[in-house]
Order: sequence, then C-alpha cells, then structure tokens
Amino acid sequence: MVQISPRNEDAKKLGIIKKPLYLRKQRSFVEICLKEDLYINLRCTKEAELSDCECNITALKEKAKSINHAYALISRHYETHRRSYGGNVFDRVYY
Repeated sequence: MVQISPRNEDAKKLGIIKKPLYLRKQRSFVEICLKEDLYINLRCTKEAELSDCECNITALKEKAKSINHAYALISRHYETHRRSYGGNVFDRVYY
C-alpha cells in the first residue's frame, strides 16, 4: 500500500483506499502487488536501499520496475498538485 495525499478532484479518482493509520486518522492508499521477491540492502554507514522488483499498480493497471517507480507513477496520477513526483518509499509504502 502506498500512502498518498490527493487534493480536490484527485481525491475522487478510482483506486483510492481509505484506512485509519496512527491515532485513527484517515489516510489514503493505493494498492500495489509485488511480482518478484523484494530485497533490502543494508549498507553499514549508508542508508538502506531496495532492490528492483517488478510490481503491478492495481488501480492504474500499470506495471512498474521497482517500488520507487510505482510510487512515482501513483504520485503523478493522484497528486497532480505536486511539482515533482516520488518520494521516500521508506516513509510512504506499507505492507
């Protein structure tokens, strides 16, 4: 599940799932489905990184080559108010 922050008309688009997250606040999510195993690479003093992992974005009927790519596609579709798309998947993707 990818957490998004849609505004106005974007919040009415199909594929948004509303669920409570932390302290009963309502949050919006879009579902993704992993088609390969996902690995995390822990790199001593550097930040961790995720391996590429093909996944499907259920609501958009699109394929992505990684979790980061999926988040960028979802953000571009549901968060049109943003100047740039994407973000830190460690903060916005849940399972």
